[in-house]
Amino acid sequence: MDALRASAMELLLTHHPEHITIRDIAELADVAHVYIPQYFGGKAELFADIYPTAAVEAASAVAWPPLSATEIKPELLRLARLAVWLA
Repeated sequence: MDALRASAMELLLTHHPEHITIRDIAELADVAHVYIPQYFGGKAELFADIYPTAAVEAASAVAWPPLSATEIKPELLRLARLAVWLA
């Protein structure tokens, strides 16, 4: 389960949730894709499961003083993608 969570987190850094398949996540985790529905119920449930972790990582990525307006930390981008998709 941890490998699937880590793979989903990694893929969300560079891909929109709609474009990530359970096969993509499973392939990166080096497990069979059937484990996602088995353990989590589906892709949406896996993303909901990792949301709190993504939120913590995003919060820790916020620096003070603020970064320039043109620099967005990948952790914040991932959380934004995930939040919008889950909404």
